[in-house]
Amino acid sequence: MISHVQNQWLEWEQERESLTESISELRSQQTLLASKQEYSQILNSQIEIQTQLYEQLSHLATTLEENDGITQKVDVEALEKISLNELEQLVQSLQQDLQRDMSFVKDQEEELVLQRQEIDALQRRIDQASEYDRITLESELSDEQDCYRMLNESLVGSQRNLKERQEILSQHQEVLWRRLGNSSGQQQHNKIDLKPALSQVDAQRQKLKENLQSLEAEIQQIQTDISQKEEIINSQTQEQEAKKNEIEQLESSLREKQKANSQGGSGAIYQEVMLPMQDYLEQLKQQLEEVVGEVNQVQDIGTQVEQLQQVLQNIIGQPD
Repeated sequence: MISHVQNQWLEWEQERESLTESISELRSQQTLLASKQEYSQILNSQIEIQTQLYEQLSHLATTLEENDGITQKVDVEALEKISLNELEQLVQSLQQDLQRDMSFVKDQEEELVLQRQEIDALQRRIDQASEYDRITLESELSDEQDCYRMLNESLVGSQRNLKERQEILSQHQEVLWRRLGNSSGQQQHNKIDLKPALSQVDAQRQKLKENLQSLEAEIQQIQTDISQKEEIINSQTQEQEAKKNEIEQLESSLREKQKANSQGGSGAIYQEVMLPMQDYLEQLKQQLEEVVGEVNQVQDIGTQVEQLQQVLQNIIGQPD
């Protein structure tokens, strides 16, 4: 019984070592997963930066194209031919128009800000309103949001027109300054081609996206492996615990039995040793008694022979 318990503990220790190795492998995979996830965050940040850079370059390219189109709208050759007085009056008129447009755009921007504040106020009222009042307020909020969108679209158009007027005024001022001999007012309109830069940034962004996609696939596979290993480890842990309890119960039962034998003392020894020995002694006693009986019989016969010899001697010794 003791040997059986020892073997059980040995098997349990071997299984525990195997479980410890599995846990160590799981921790290594978890560390690898954390490293991959951190790198994934870095790639996402790089993609976001490249995307912002691409959008900025794209916006700049669009602006340059628009400015180039505005420049083409100005007949520089005609401005060179009119009198300086007429050119100055034309520039002054354009400045006045620009000031009026700037004031109009500013009013639109302020109106849009007020509209945004109204929407925010309505939203706060909705958050605090009852269910009944909320329906009405949400309808009002929808109307205000529609109004905000229309104002914003109008503002975008006005800002575009304002920018165009600014560029046209700039072109007229450049001609005027040049004709006045003011070299400091000259502007260089070198055409800048941003398409190569846009292509390069977009290629880098696509490469980062491909790397991220491959990394996410690796992360998903590692997560699957970790999940499976965790299930196996949990199952093995439960089995280890159950087996440990079973061995401890077996060990406890063995100790109780040994304790009972120790407390029984001579009674246990008598039952296990003396009773079989007593049977053996009884058999031996019977055999000895039989031998003794035979020996006694032999002794009686010897006595009788001796008596008979004595009688014969007495007879022989008498005279005729």
